Order: sequence, then C-alpha cells, then structure tokens
Amino acid sequence: MAFDSTSTRRTSGKRKAGVPSTAGSREHKVFDSTHERNRRARVYSGDVEYFEDQVRQRNDQIKSARRKYYTGQYGASNMDQAYYGTDGDSHEAEHVIGASAALTDAPFPDEFDRRGKKKPLRKTKLGGVFERKLPAYQESEAFHRDHIGTDRKPMAEGEDEPGFSSESFRKSQSDLLRAGDVSSAVQLNQLGYAYLDGFQDDTEDLRKADDSYDAMVGAMSSVDYFTKPDRGKPTTRKSAEVDRTSKQEMLIAREIARTGVWPVDAIARLKENGLRTLPRRRRASDRDDSQEGEKRARTE
Repeated sequence: MAFDSTSTRRTSGKRKAGVPSTAGSREHKVFDSTHERNRRARVYSGDVEYFEDQVRQRNDQIKSARRKYYTGQYGASNMDQAYYGTDGDSHEAEHVIGASAALTDAPFPDEFDRRGKKKPLRKTKLGGVFERKLPAYQESEAFHRDHIGTDRKPMAEGEDEPGFSSESFRKSQSDLLRAGDVSSAVQLNQLGYAYLDGFQDDTEDLRKADDSYDAMVGAMSSVDYFTKPDRGKPTTRKSAEVDRTSKQEMLIAREIARTGVWPVDAIARLKENGLRTLPRRRRASDRDDSQEGEKRARTE
C-alpha cells in the first residue's frame, strides 16, 4: 500500500480524529505495549493461524448460544461493540467490501419507501439479510465518517487523497470482488483510511478497531456476491474464496495504513511463503522508514 507522509490529510469535523472516546472498558485489557508488540510481530510474520484461533474461540461461544451471526459479520455488530466496550458514538461497523458492490445485479424485487422512492438493494428485506452476512469490523467513528466509501456528504461528492470518488471506489471494489480478488478489495478499503489525518495516531479507539479488523480477517473464508455472466442468462450467486495468503495481505495492509510504514523485510519474507502483491510504495525512502519501523516493533 502506497503512502506519502507529506500528503494532505483530512481532519474530522464532528470530533477531532484520534481523540479517545469514553465508551466504556473492555472485558480484558489488551491495549498495553506488550499486546501491541505481539500483535505486530504476528502480522509481520504472517501468523494467520493465531488470528483464526482467537476468533474461533469467540464464534464457538456464539454458536452455542444459537446466534444467527458471527464475529466478523455485519449482523454481529452489536455483539462486537459489547465485546470491545464501544458504542455508536465511538465506533461504527465498517463494510470492508461495500454492500452495494456485492449486491450489484442481485435479483431481488424492488421495494419503495413511503414517498415512493426506490430503496437501495441493501435496504430491501432480502438485501438486508444478505448484507448482514458480509464481512465488517468496528472502525473508529471519527474516521469511518470521513472514508470515501461511507455514503455521506460532502466526502461522497468529492474525491479522497488516493483519487477515488464514492462512485469509482464502489465500482473498483465490485470489479475486484467479481474477479475473485477479495484481498485487493479490502486493501482498497484500508487505503482510504491511510490518508486521513490522525489515522496513524496511537489511541485506544484505533487499537480497538485494529483488534476488530484482525478478528474479521481471521474469521473470513469467503465473500458472496451476485453476477450476471452473459446477456440472457439468469443472475447467479457466487462466492469468492479467502485463503490464508489473502489474510496475510489484508492483515499487513491494515498495519501499513495504521503506521504509515512500508515493512519491506516483512513483505519480502512473506512473499517467499506465497504472498502475492500489495500496492507499491511511492517513495524510495520508504525502504529506510520501514526498516526503522520493524526495528522499533521488535525492540519496544
């Protein structure tokens, strides 16, 4: 993922981005330096199994309680907020792949609101059921509000720092999903956060978002979508698989977005084990920055 520390970044208008909330405390304290150090080391080493095991334990408990939705799904947002000790003022559910991107060509019947206006597919009864199964995590509200993929004005009318409009962002995600490249679609989502002012700050809200993102990635196995292969043929529901290499890419993409550091050594090691591609760096000096960042992560 490409970063430029000299880029102009936006600052949230409602509440300064990065300011910790007072949304409550978590059941177990994991936001100390040891946790952060261990988490980063596992991301850099590609230890996907660790994140899978962590979320499996949570989902086993959810399954025993006969709940419909599991950690890492949009429908489990309330459970995730309770787990992390957050609420709607501090965090919001982030669809790493927009519902509109996955629902393109969905053969659901049209529904209309009281004013006779056609509802978006995700607001229909069947669309809502489909959306609640899509991958999502708890992102800091201050940043989620300013992401180009969040359909809110004025951001939705303009372009973000990487050059996406709200429409082109969704189109790009839709194309990547239909090409079976879930990892790149999620990386695109994280790229939109990387340029927001304050996203590299070390706050409790963002650490909780990191943990929630890691859990979502650990839980992912596939992402469903609709497609119309050829004219005259019926729309079909398909599934894009998510393998462990994809999970490695998504985990490290979050770390790059959060630190602004391109971990050259870590990526080189992971590529030896099958890591495919990540968006390119912009600056040659990123190599020095990344090595310093990895050194700090090992010695903190």
